[in-house]
Amino acid sequence: MPPVDPAFASVPKNKAFFAVWRIEHLKVVPVPREHYGSFFTGDSYIVYSAGSGTEFANSRTREHVARGPLEMHIHFWLGAETSSDEAGTAAYKAVELDDHLGGLPVQHREVQGSESKRFLAYFKDGLRLLSGGCASGFSHVTPDQSPKLFCVKGKRLPIVQQMSSVSWEHFNEGDSYVLDLQDAIFVWNGRSANKHEKLQAAKVAAKLRAEHGGSHVVFIEDGQEVALPAQERQLFARHLPLKDKHVIRRADSVDSDEAAEQSLHQVKLFQCSDEGGTLRVSEVKTGQMFQKDLKHEDTFIIDCGPKGIWVWIGKQANKKERAEAMRNAQGFIRKKGYHVATPVTRVIDGGEPLEFKALFATWRDKDETNGFTPLKPKSRVAKTVQTKFDAGLLHENPVLSAETQMVDDGTGQKEVWRIERFSMVSVDPEHQGLFYSGDCYIVLYAYSTGATDHFILYYWLGSHSSQDEQGTAALKAVELDDKLGGKPVQVRVVQGKEPAHFMAIFGGKMTILSGGKASSFDGKRGKDTTGPKERLLLQVRGTSKLNTKAMEVECRAGSLNSNDVFVLRSKQATYVWAGKGSTGDEREMGKEIAAGAGGPVDPVLVVEGEECNAQKVECRAGSLNSNDVFVLRSKQATYVWAGKGSTGDEREMGKEIAAGAGGPVDPVLVVEGQERPEFWEAIGGKEPYANARRLGEDHVQQPARLFQCSNASGRLTAEEVVNFAQADLVPDDVMMLDAWDALFLWIGQESNAVERKGAEQMALEYLTADPAGRDNIPVFRIKQGCEPPNFTGFFGAWDLALWNNCKTYDDLRKELMMSNPGIEQVTHKIESDFSASLPTYPLEKLQHKVPEDLPGDVDPAIKEAYLSKEDFQKVFKMSEDSFAALPEWKKQHLKKSLGLF
Repeated sequence: MPPVDPAFASVPKNKAFFAVWRIEHLKVVPVPREHYGSFFTGDSYIVYSAGSGTEFANSRTREHVARGPLEMHIHFWLGAETSSDEAGTAAYKAVELDDHLGGLPVQHREVQGSESKRFLAYFKDGLRLLSGGCASGFSHVTPDQSPKLFCVKGKRLPIVQQMSSVSWEHFNEGDSYVLDLQDAIFVWNGRSANKHEKLQAAKVAAKLRAEHGGSHVVFIEDGQEVALPAQERQLFARHLPLKDKHVIRRADSVDSDEAAEQSLHQVKLFQCSDEGGTLRVSEVKTGQMFQKDLKHEDTFIIDCGPKGIWVWIGKQANKKERAEAMRNAQGFIRKKGYHVATPVTRVIDGGEPLEFKALFATWRDKDETNGFTPLKPKSRVAKTVQTKFDAGLLHENPVLSAETQMVDDGTGQKEVWRIERFSMVSVDPEHQGLFYSGDCYIVLYAYSTGATDHFILYYWLGSHSSQDEQGTAALKAVELDDKLGGKPVQVRVVQGKEPAHFMAIFGGKMTILSGGKASSFDGKRGKDTTGPKERLLLQVRGTSKLNTKAMEVECRAGSLNSNDVFVLRSKQATYVWAGKGSTGDEREMGKEIAAGAGGPVDPVLVVEGEECNAQKVECRAGSLNSNDVFVLRSKQATYVWAGKGSTGDEREMGKEIAAGAGGPVDPVLVVEGQERPEFWEAIGGKEPYANARRLGEDHVQQPARLFQCSNASGRLTAEEVVNFAQADLVPDDVMMLDAWDALFLWIGQESNAVERKGAEQMALEYLTADPAGRDNIPVFRIKQGCEPPNFTGFFGAWDLALWNNCKTYDDLRKELMMSNPGIEQVTHKIESDFSASLPTYPLEKLQHKVPEDLPGDVDPAIKEAYLSKEDFQKVFKMSEDSFAALPEWKKQHLKKSLGLF
């Protein structure tokens, strides 16, 4: 192995670590830790981050033993004014560091202004982009007391860029700016600047004040400059003359990269090959991609358009392909005509980060189960905890709640309504747990922890329900939520994607039947099909009362499957058919379903003298009486015996008794391969059915991802938050947490109506666009302050009081202004320093009324500052210090009388 650059020699190969290097005179020089986050725009840098899946390495990470397998990332960052030599050195040295680490890291090309979310997340205090660079003589971040102008961008992590000069030419109405004069700091907000940027600018001002040891902070809104107190206005105008004010309109200031992100681009896959020594790039496919599309012996480019280019290096790709991957990707960008700042990321076969895997419909890591196993329902609940779930325990251990998606064991109180026309119709407790696929339902669940009541509001959408019914269910859920003071967690549940807790509510008896009520408001579409059924076949999935449901399938032998349990109900008997691939737990749950679920089944009516139509049984026939009605129940059937002297009303009551009384009758257990003729007769005859062992479902526990949804820019957008924590939940916005099996919408208390209304539609569009096909997973709607443990468990330690001290822009602005030292004191100090550096002129040269007649370097607003100390004393008959102490009105009066106003 060739020798590594001395700057990289101390990089550990098997520990968590973070470091930054700067390219100085084409050499790699370590950046001091206290300067992490500060970048000169004329330079190039290399950033290395190594952390495990459970800990994200950032600028505060110290070297230590990782808690799991390392995920390594190398970024080379190119400033806007960096030279091509420096940029080339950064790219080359990044490859050298990659080789030193065994070729395992993910490589990223970062360009100023288009940094990846991962890169920005390394620096929790944001980026500070400083003008100049090594070639300009700026070797270190050193104190510089000259006036500086910074532009502040960013919602959560500020990007603070120093402008090349203090001038109005840099201003646009969509951003916030900070003018740093050391003793005074001005925060200027464009009329279209959003609330996030205003807050970040205020935070920057607070940080600068702390660095300077105390500064006077002034806040200015675009167009309100002239309304400032005179001394503050004069001080501001000295550096940014109001007569020169020019602010770029928002329409002209939209960043090209931001506009590009909004453009639609279908993902494309390209295969790279250098057979014959010439690089050939050929398109493989457009649209949905699968892991199997990538071949280990080749290199591939995944083209996401303006959002970025990924280069995947197969394990068997040759050395040249590996070494030139980044260069080839940049050539690809040029050929496609993409912007030079388009992000480029290189990943290796077997070391793909989450962001890359998310581009594929399916992804299975090497150590995940692969092979033929019986298909089982998702049962992390049963696998994790076999004992009763306690609500208090789960609230104390939210990580367990998040993993199992359970808040308790489902034994709380519940109410169930079915949507019929425009109304919610209460479902009788005896039939709760019975759902029809043509209908929609609302389920309100309540449980307690200590003295606190909690509510979950599920609205369940049948797969064959109408749009009318689905819309009404959503609307009624909101109305019910409002009646309960906004406390419930709202959950949208689509048939077939029921979360574990929803099934647990019904204690293993959840059953979904085909049919339902008439499916439109006028009742013209469809008909009521919720009555008794002569025959019924249910497919049962589940291993306990916490995760079991049954769903009606077509009643025929072809519907059977050797991997599952089925319940067959007919007039003659109830059967539990157990496929060879089913487990004992699944068979027990099949018996539970058979005993009580499945909806009403007509009893057999037998008229005296016609008993031959029914199977005769020995059961004390002497007890019969021709004047009465009798009900006979056995394992095989339920009979209503009607004496000749009984009336029609008595016979109807006999049917009612037969349908629900007398306790359960044990079903007949039928094991696959041991069926008797009566079973095949009941199901409609023999026919082939699925009996091959089925591939197991993918139950990969993908890391959760957080997105911030905001319309602060004028349109609703979603921005991913990398390495998130509770503090990243912004009360001003709606946040979206993708937990793979479920999607959570967190509604901040200060979010606006547009964000609240549009977030759910954005969530559905996000799921629809996801290549993994998860568009029907449960969507939870959670309000700030009412977070359940299956949500908080994704955020580590949860602080209930966190938002009590959360400062808004107005809060921080008032706080900074209240602690100002006083503009008179600051102005006097600044003017003393300023005057000492100004040229001096005799009084007569300063008394011209027309600014053009004044010397070219004189500011008309402060003509008196250009007098010598002696002339000042002679003209004003007082010292400069005495003049500075006068009230503003008196200063102006004196200046007017002397022709200096």
